Amino acid sequence: MRKLRSKGLILWILASVFLPGCEDTWEERVVPDREPIQKGFTREILAQRGNFTYFLEAVEKSGYQPMIDGKGLSTMFAPTDVAFRRYLLRNGYNSLDDIPEAKLKAMIGQHILRYSYGPDQLLNFQPRLNLEEYPAGIFFRHWTAYQDGAEMRKDYTTGADVKVYHVDKFLPVFNPSLFKTLGVKDPEASYKYFFPKSNWLGTEDQLNPANAAVIEPAIPTDNGYVYIIDNVIEPLRTIYKVMEDSTNNFNIMRRLYDRFPNFQNMSTYGGGTNYSVRFGDGASDNFLFYHYNEAGYMLLAIASEWTTDRADWTLLGRITYNGFVPNDEAMNRYFREFWGSAELSEAYKSWEEVDPLAVYHFLRNHFTDVNGMVFPEMLRAGLSSDWGYPYEFNVDADVNFKEMCGNGVIYGLTTVEEPPLFNSVARPAFQSPKYSLFGYMLDKAALLQDVANRERELTLFIPSNDVLQAEGYSLNRGGAVYDLNSMTVRSGTSTVATPALQTLVRNQLVNGLLTPADLSSQTPVWIESDREDSYLKVGNNRIEAEDGTQVQLGQEEFNASGRYGTWRAYEIKGLLGKGSVENFNTLIDNTSKGYNGLLNNYDDEIIANSSFENGTGDLYPFRNSRGLLFVTMDTWATPGGNGIPEANANNRFDMTEWLNKHAVGRTSDENFKILDFLTGDVVGKTLQTLDEDFQITIVDAEEVTSSYGTTRLTIQLPISEGGRMVSAYGPHFSKECMFYILTTANDRFVWGD
Repeated sequence: MRKLRSKGLILWILASVFLPGCEDTWEERVVPDREPIQKGFTREILAQRGNFTYFLEAVEKSGYQPMIDGKGLSTMFAPTDVAFRRYLLRNGYNSLDDIPEAKLKAMIGQHILRYSYGPDQLLNFQPRLNLEEYPAGIFFRHWTAYQDGAEMRKDYTTGADVKVYHVDKFLPVFNPSLFKTLGVKDPEASYKYFFPKSNWLGTEDQLNPANAAVIEPAIPTDNGYVYIIDNVIEPLRTIYKVMEDSTNNFNIMRRLYDRFPNFQNMSTYGGGTNYSVRFGDGASDNFLFYHYNEAGYMLLAIASEWTTDRADWTLLGRITYNGFVPNDEAMNRYFREFWGSAELSEAYKSWEEVDPLAVYHFLRNHFTDVNGMVFPEMLRAGLSSDWGYPYEFNVDADVNFKEMCGNGVIYGLTTVEEPPLFNSVARPAFQSPKYSLFGYMLDKAALLQDVANRERELTLFIPSNDVLQAEGYSLNRGGAVYDLNSMTVRSGTSTVATPALQTLVRNQLVNGLLTPADLSSQTPVWIESDREDSYLKVGNNRIEAEDGTQVQLGQEEFNASGRYGTWRAYEIKGLLGKGSVENFNTLIDNTSKGYNGLLNNYDDEIIANSSFENGTGDLYPFRNSRGLLFVTMDTWATPGGNGIPEANANNRFDMTEWLNKHAVGRTSDENFKILDFLTGDVVGKTLQTLDEDFQITIVDAEEVTSSYGTTRLTIQLPISEGGRMVSAYGPHFSKECMFYILTTANDRFVWGD
């Protein structure tokens, strides 16, 4: 190729190399009129050299001759005649005429890269005119001249036949920079794992386009470069095409993937680009075949040659898909063990019956694009999934098939890579149809990754679909059955918002492990639910919530042995926390709760004339976390008497200062825990009230039978109050605080004058 003497020409070629996403017109570009000193176009160079008769004839037969005659910039990987003869012999062909036309076009098209790449660019392509830096070698997938033809495909969900087009294929060009960036120490072994019969000619500046090795790099021509290779590049399939090939025994996984089809109209897809004009016949009923990819739910587009929907080299050149795909035998074995377990009272009978949400998470755990191209050395060193947990299959023992693809790589497994979610406290919701609605509640509450945390010890009280439906909850499937994004959890006819779902779900979760013995104990104990500062009382085979709701245990229990992790799950016959605890002001005015007439004046005359009430409806000091409040009864709680300040709406300071001596919160005592009061662990502890000069010590906590509460606290007041001992009865729960009642004037905290 002649030396570039014009700055304008340099920029023109740079633009054509570094901006392949532009809608220009690569196909229409022609190299300018040749100057007197020229090398010649690709066809001329190869013809002069000899030893490329097969390749030149194949290019002509497959319709690519204009490209080697100078129509557009290109990079050619040219196999020698020796390489072509080996290819014909290996595949049982006597001549090029024996190769089916479509196969020949696909094969030759993948020897031709759009745009001109010098050796440095193939070793470390940087797709920006400003040479923005990315990790070296990471852009190793390059745009070829080949595009598969259209096909008719059936939409699994509708049964309709859809005309599907394909976009251009990409070719992986393996280079030493890529392996170094990925931390692969033995690139030859990683390369030959996929191409065992191919040559590896060194690790310094070696280039390997797919199964071929470059034996002479970067011969300049007037329309690009030619690289001589020692093998004919075999056409690369997509991961999906490999799975679709029934001889590879991935039929079950492919059928499951096809439960989530995504046919995108080409005229409106790709960020406003009319792909129907660019890749189809221009009609409005042409489609691209993807799989489900919506907000919050994404299956990798393994059926697409492009790994994004945009012609953007920062994505297309580096993003690759990795499929860890169990074969049919492994899939059937896993179904029998997990979904067909004899331990389940209700079980799915076939893969087709398994709920879409469970199938989605099962599939998602077998495909990843997070780490770029995954080589076996990386798997041996330990590779983590999208959820941050290591893949557990053995790449040397559990892989019986592998293939390098145009959009990534596929490892065929003899075992299933079980999602961490399925070995978490959420297991029953995905394993049995009996609890599937709760699975959607976990999902829509955005709590799945939280509960799948292997470091957590959790107990779940799981309501069945029947229990949830009896409480008015249902799943609205919206559009198509597979459309997880449109599905919503409803209460009656209203969609339940995420915060409300989080509250509901966390009411059924407990931090820590509860054994069957704990639940059947004749001495009930208080425990904290996953919703911080929310409490449950367990024992006698039932659970009691703060609002007084009592729920019986069902027959089912899960993971009692701990085989599947640090969690336990128990069926319940009701829903915990279905009636949220009211805020303090509302609660003590509620006649059905029994407080009316006891604390009414306390609310209206004391709280109302303090800064504890600031118009929000909640007690202001406890706005960030629940606190503790000691309240006085109407029989003696009169502003202006018994040590209580005068009620004065214009001077709220005195009443607030008095109330501060009766309140404990995280802002005053970081060690304060409501649960300590419920378990008795508070005895002997000194607590700092909201008044920094007023501390109280819990001397005793005694169970009693009283209309004022089930526990009587004995409290020692500070020296400023003579160290007196007073009594308080509770516990009582409101939204903002737990409170105890000071039943007599003798038990008041502030004696007064």
